[in-house]
Amino acid sequence: MKSVATRSQKIIVAVVAAVVASGVGAFVVASAVDNSVVVCSGKAGALRYSKDGSCLTAETKLTLNEQGATGVAGAKGATGATGATGATGSAGATGSAGATGSAGVAGGAGSFPTSMEIVNITSTHTLMLTDIGKMLVSRSGTVVTIPTNTSVALAVGARIDFAVVSSFLYFDPASGVTLNAGTTRDFLDTGTFQIATLVKIATNEWVLLKTVDES
Repeated sequence: MKSVATRSQKIIVAVVAAVVASGVGAFVVASAVDNSVVVCSGKAGALRYSKDGSCLTAETKLTLNEQGATGVAGAKGATGATGATGATGSAGATGSAGATGSAGVAGGAGSFPTSMEIVNITSTHTLMLTDIGKMLVSRSGTVVTIPTNTSVALAVGARIDFAVVSSFLYFDPASGVTLNAGTTRDFLDTGTFQIATLVKIATNEWVLLKTVDES
């Protein structure tokens, strides 16, 4: 269907044609069906409507309401300002708690773990960080060196246990280390199945707890 605006334009064309005709003393009826209206003017000044859009050779052709070609589109307008930020969404549900880790093996100075790692030591052994909380077993005689804190930073409170299956077990403090308030060698009496415990009570001070040889 043709729009109301288009019909209004065609009615205006008809009115203009009628006015032109009245000016020259003639009357013409113009159709408003087509997009444009062709009016032919003769030598006598009379106007007539051309239904097929053509005029005679001796007539002057006048096209009313003729539409020209569509113009070039205008430049694109600037982008509008960014809208305001929307409200923050609600927080998601809290995830489930992870499983509880297993408890570590009990140990340390002054405690008695339910299970100890057994390490066999040879004829000479210098205390190491990995010795803490273990049972060091001498089976054929061993000299144990107690290093300074500078050489091996064993923590104060560190405990190391010893067992003698046979022969002897000597404890030699390094220079600058005190063992049972002394600086010389301490030992377990020669004999079998004896136990001892070393506990670090200060930066370079140790206590040796040992059983009495009754063999």
